[in-house]
Amino acid sequence: MSLREVGVSDIIHMTAWLRPTRLTWLTLALLPAIATAVVAGFLALGNDLPAWLLILLAIDRPFTLWETLGVPVGRRGDYWGFAFPNALGWTLIVSTDLAVLYVAASVVAGLWRKARGAAARRRGRGTMQ
Repeated sequence: MSLREVGVSDIIHMTAWLRPTRLTWLTLALLPAIATAVVAGFLALGNDLPAWLLILLAIDRPFTLWETLGVPVGRRGDYWGFAFPNALGWTLIVSTDLAVLYVAASVVAGLWRKARGAAARRRGRGTMQ
């Protein structure tokens, strides 16, 4: 199938896993809660590596992305180059993080729906035979 043969219904079908469902919203709420609990647990044990990893992924990567695109999101600080976002920077960082978390939640919800559908089809075939 070439790109010219792809219709609107094909595109809608390809992005159906992105549609919001209750499971998507539940997963979207649980992902940050689970990450926070894991980081808090490691901090309680005296290991701060997951906290630094979370800071690197959740704050520094979006900051670097928007900074590279030329958006005035803040400044780099001390010798280590930590990000100090301004108000626009924090808004873009939070928006980027939410978008990434929504896609991750949609993938998890889509895989869950697919697994449940496959299990239901197997049960259905088993009872029909």
